[in-house]
Amino acid sequence: ISCGRLGTLNEFTIAFEDKKPIGILTGTGGMADEIKAIVAKGNRGPGKIVYDDDPKKLVAKLIEIIKEEKNIEVDFAPGKGGGE
Repeated sequence: ISCGRLGTLNEFTIAFEDKKPIGILTGTGGMADEIKAIVAKGNRGPGKIVYDDDPKKLVAKLIEIIKEEKNIEVDFAPGKGGGE
């Protein structure tokens, strides 16, 4: 999630309830910078949410969650189906 308004919050809550991995790009304003407080007030646990202000680090964190969850290898090196 980057920035966002009420629609973004709605999409976030659906993904959160479905236990999907979610990346929050902090420092972008809008709902992205409010999500952590909203989750804390919800008393539902942290979910599968990662936060970072660096897009590359955020994607790396999400990939780690997905790899752990799916027990698969994800390689986005040039020439391997992504990151080219």
